[in-house]
Order: sequence, then C-alpha cells, then structure tokens
Amino acid sequence: DRNCACDKNCAFFGDCCIDAEMVDLMEFAAHEMECRKIEDLGGVYMKSNCPENFNDSNLMAMCMTFISPSDPLSFIPVTNLQSKITYRNIHCAACNNELKNISFWNLMIDCRNSSGEQLIRNSLNASFLKDLVYFEEYEQWGLKSDLNYFCNIKPSLPKNLKEFARFCRSDYISKCSANWKDENVRTACKRYQAFVYDLRGNLYLNPHCALCNGISFDNASSLVCRKDKNNFIEITDRFGLEKIFSLKSYAELLDVNSLRSQNNIVGEKNLCPEEEYIILENNSVLIKLCGSIYDEWSYGSDEKSIFVCTQLGNRSDKFTLDMGIVTNIGIFVSIFFLSIHLIAFVSVNEIRNLPGCNLASFSLALLIAYSFFVVGELKVVQKSTAYCKATALIMFYFFLLSFQWMNVMSFDVWQTLRQATTELRVRKRKKAVRYTFYTLYCVFNSTLIVAFAIAADHFPNFVPHQFKPSFGVDGQCWFTHRLSLVLFFFAPVGLTILSNFVFFLLTAIIISRNNRVSPTKKMNSSKRNFKLYLRLSTLMGLSWIAGFVASLVDNVYFWHTFVLLNAFQ
Repeated sequence: DRNCACDKNCAFFGDCCIDAEMVDLMEFAAHEMECRKIEDLGGVYMKSNCPENFNDSNLMAMCMTFISPSDPLSFIPVTNLQSKITYRNIHCAACNNELKNISFWNLMIDCRNSSGEQLIRNSLNASFLKDLVYFEEYEQWGLKSDLNYFCNIKPSLPKNLKEFARFCRSDYISKCSANWKDENVRTACKRYQAFVYDLRGNLYLNPHCALCNGISFDNASSLVCRKDKNNFIEITDRFGLEKIFSLKSYAELLDVNSLRSQNNIVGEKNLCPEEEYIILENNSVLIKLCGSIYDEWSYGSDEKSIFVCTQLGNRSDKFTLDMGIVTNIGIFVSIFFLSIHLIAFVSVNEIRNLPGCNLASFSLALLIAYSFFVVGELKVVQKSTAYCKATALIMFYFFLLSFQWMNVMSFDVWQTLRQATTELRVRKRKKAVRYTFYTLYCVFNSTLIVAFAIAADHFPNFVPHQFKPSFGVDGQCWFTHRLSLVLFFFAPVGLTILSNFVFFLLTAIIISRNNRVSPTKKMNSSKRNFKLYLRLSTLMGLSWIAGFVASLVDNVYFWHTFVLLNAFQ
C-alpha cells in the first residue's frame, strides 16, 4: 500500500514520488499501464491494450473491451515472468507478443445457495470442475449436480507472482477543476504521486490536485495520508446515522495539551518525536516513543531525521467513540432538565425573583450552548463552512455567557450577605435595575471576547497564524488552533472560575462569622441561595478544573472525568 515509487519504472507506471529521479518524465510519459481493481486484492497495474500498429481487430477487441462471464480467459490476468508485466488477459499478452514465459493467475470459485451458505470444497479437483456449468438464462455459473448453488469466478493473485505485481489505486482525482486558473498548480497536479485524502474521504493524486479542486490549506489537517474506517462508522452504519452525525467529545472544548509540541490543531494526537526511531532489518522504521512501525513506503529520510505519513486530520484518533457517546447522552439529558427548569421558572411566580432570574439566565445560556454543540455534529452543517463557523461562534458565545452568569450569581449572593451583616441592612434596589446591570455585564464581557476572536480570524497581518481561531474550517465547528483556544476560551473561563471561588470563599467567611447572630428573613434567604449557587459552582468549577488538568497532563482518566461531569451537569 505504498503512496508512491522512486524506481526507474515509476514514470512508465505514472506513480513517481515528488523527489524520484524519473519524476520529470512522468508528465510526458504515455502511461500504458492501467490500474485495474481486483476483488479482495485492490488495484494492480496491468497492460490492457495492444500496440498502435497491431492489425488484428478481433484480438485487439478481445484484449481491450471484451469481457464475458462465461469465458474466464477474458478476465483472468497473466504475468510475463521475464518482462514482469501483468496483462489484463491472455489476449493482451498475445497482441503484445508476450506469450512466452507467462503464468496465469489463479481462479477463485465461490459457490453459495440462495441463503448465502457457502459450499466448502477442499480442492478444485477434476470432478468439481466438471460439475461447473454456465447458465445462459441466469448469466451465472452454477453446479449441474445441485441447482441450488450459484458460483462466482474471480481472479486471485498466486503467491509466486506477488513479487511481480505493482499495486495501485484507481479511485482518485487527478485533474483540476475546469475553472481553475493557476496553470502552475495544474501542471504540478500531473507531475507526481503522493496520495492524500480530504476530510470528506475524497482521494487525490497529490496535494496540488486537492488544491485545484477547492481544498483549503488553512491548516495542517486539511489533508490526511490515510483513510481509516473507525468503529463509529461501523456501528452507525447499521442505523444509517453516519450520514447525519459525526459524534464529538466534550473534551474538544478544552483540548490544549499539545502546547509543548508542534501540533497546534484541536482534537489531534501529539506527533512522535522524529529523532527517536530505529531502522529495522526489513527497512521499516520503529518510532520508539509511540511504538508505531512504518514500512519502507510510508516514510522518507534526509539522513538526519525521518518523515512519516501521519493521520493529522483524524480527530477521532484522540477522543474515542465512547467519549462521544457519553458526551451526547449527557448533553441530551442536561438539555431535557434545563428545559424543565426554564418551564418551571416561567410557570411559578414565586421563583421569579432576582436569584431566580440569574439562575434562569444561566440555564438558558447553557441550554443554547449545548444545543449548538449537537448542531455542530450534523454533517450537513460540517460540510458548509459558513454554517459551521456560525455554529462555532454561537456555541462559543453562549458557553462564555453561562460562565459570566455564574460569576454574577457568585457576586450577587456575596454582596447581599455582606450588606445584611456588615452594614446591617439590605439596599432595596429594584430587581429590574440590578438584573439589567447584570445582563449588560454578562453580554458585554462575552461579546468583547468573541469580537476579539473574530478580529483575530479576519486580520491575519496583525495576528500570527497559530493564534487564529479558524472557526468552521474543514468541518471543525469549534476552534481549530490550540493557541487561540487558550487565548480566547481557556484563559477567560479559568479566570472566571477563579473569581467565582473567591466570591464564594468570602461568602462562606461571612456566614461563618455570623452563624451565632439571630438571622433575619433576608439572611436566611441569602444563605439558601448561597448553598444553591455553591452546589452549582462546585459542579461547574470542579468539572472544568478536571478539564484543565486533563488538557495539561493529557491523562485519559481526567478526560473521562471531565466529559462525565460536564455532559451530565
């Protein structure tokens, strides 16, 4: 499964690496070899044409176009042991005058009944082959002795011919879009092979072919070297959910653990240090720290270091499927109970006081943030940069707003108790005035931070690239760069939580000092609010502190704790 080749024949096959000696000839070489897909094997380079001056039109047709299920000779490849060229069938070898020293590929015969049960044969003996018959009315092979079985005949590569087979891929994009104007990129698209996938799974001949088909290179995760079908797809395939959802973990909200490394992309694993490797006897390389082994076609070397093809864009590599499942179950549970609380707030007049309004505002902000977290998992949203960016900004704003309302609640209960004890009175301000002031405070702070983040995205000349949030890029409906996540979310949230604890500590001191004094009705009410807010703050504070610790030490147990506490809070 090599990505490219550097031998003297790479221009002939059209699979030269960018630094191969023959790469300059690849653009001009007449690629006579065709990548033909073989079931259960993949693509193999084969010659499927005759020389231009060949005169036998019948033999040429049998080589180039004729395939008959009733005639295995029309679709069984042959390999010339001397020239090491594999031909589409015996007819192609004949018209190229290569019938000497040829070896046929094996036949694989798979017979099943209508229930899908396979007929097991220990060997393809003569009696079994005589029992095979082609039924014209069904256009299928079967058995004369048992009409319940139909057979599929397909080619199979013999072990002794494996060294002559040159494997390839056929389902890739190798041409620029018609409206592409940069001819240098169009030329580069034809000049070398370095297969890459975009994040939607489309395969391109090389990064230049991806570029001229509209793939953005704003960050390193726009393209990946390999496409792996993860467990989530296998599970959700049964329900058809993979076409709708791409589950994400709550942990991505605070994924800043790789600040000490060169990897600045949210949701990606750390790269292995390139200096820590061992070249093995079979020329594969072992990365000691990671324990990963790359074969000789999967890495390059400049004598001092090696370069391996890694899955930079596969964010599910870091945060596992179970995290995504737990996150979504918890979020839906939280959305349900937050909705119940807001309905109760609207319905019950007794709880629509100032503390109740503060708590309802906090709940509403968190409800909207959670809702847009789920919206950001929809593939239809991820495929649209505009929708994905809007989702990221709304989620960002309302998460910030929820923390600002927690800060307001911390301040409000502290101020009320301080006035009731030290000043021996409570200032009677109208609820509407104080609530308006609190609302302006929360909205202003949240809007200011989001505005700075948007400005960082739109003024690249003033902000280093690594600090750009890059909202909505390549289906990432959140921050893309870790450094921007630290600057615009990690730090403000951390400061807010610290401020909350200071207020609650001061409030606890006030209550402790006055626990022997005969409490007033207002004092009792404030104490009840304090206990309520303390529970909320402890839940939010400790859960997000677990997230901060998990992000900084990159410990899987802390990540799971953070996901559990936050999703179900």
